[in-house]
Amino acid sequence: MLDKLTAPNLRVYAVWVPILWSDWRLAVSRGTTRLPDERVSHFWDADGTLVRAYSQVLQLSDARPAWDVYLLFDRNARWGR
Repeated sequence: MLDKLTAPNLRVYAVWVPILWSDWRLAVSRGTTRLPDERVSHFWDADGTLVRAYSQVLQLSDARPAWDVYLLFDRNARWGR
């Protein structure tokens, strides 16, 4: 998909989280090769803080972590509470 979206100001933030037994740090380093684009920043969330926070924001049940979630925002989006 990134091959088709050629805008140089596009930013992608990929957060890797250990949800499955195979989701350990080495697998993540291999997984980053799936998004070999300079517009992509990769992050490792070892304790799942982000998936728990997004579960609340997206109003998912506490037992269901927000993973394999894709969120798109316009450049004018503002974050707040």
